[in-house]
Amino acid sequence: MAIAAPYTAVPTTSTSTVLYTAPTGYQRDLVLTNGGTATVYVGGFTAVTAVTGFKIASGASLILTAATESVWGITSSGTATMYVGQGSVVSVI
Repeated sequence: MAIAAPYTAVPTTSTSTVLYTAPTGYQRDLVLTNGGTATVYVGGFTAVTAVTGFKIASGASLILTAATESVWGITSSGTATMYVGQGSVVSVI
């Protein structure tokens, strides 16, 4: 797993689930890691679907490097565990 900072494990199923809700002030980059076997689709709205969401494959991570209000996730089949944490150092090459 690519998260060195504290993280929260969020079970994700075929029902749209909130993965993250922003604090009152932007703190650091947000890291979302799929720790399950099912693909997870994420988006910034409550009705995220496999069609409208951004695909995160099993074992992959998504790093959001700007302020984010909230992030929702859903699987098209099966269950997954999303690990959500704040990044401390993000390097772009």
